[in-house]
Amino acid sequence: MSELPPDPPRLRAILAHLNQQLTGNETVVIYLRLQRDAVQAVLTRTEQPSPLRRTAGSGSSSSCRPSAAIQ
Repeated sequence: MSELPPDPPRLRAILAHLNQQLTGNETVVIYLRLQRDAVQAVLTRTEQPSPLRRTAGSGSSSSCRPSAAIQ
């Protein structure tokens, strides 16, 4: 920061403004972290193999139909 004013009232005003900016940014950071965590959780669930899926060659050919897997 360049030169600061020498008088305490102006310094207090600057300090109050900086503290307000920090508080506002903390709220944004918390919100973004919550969003990031939610996206990571969904991504982790979608990348895990589903226990309902069958490996190739197992089961009958009717198990390949989508309606048979959803029940």
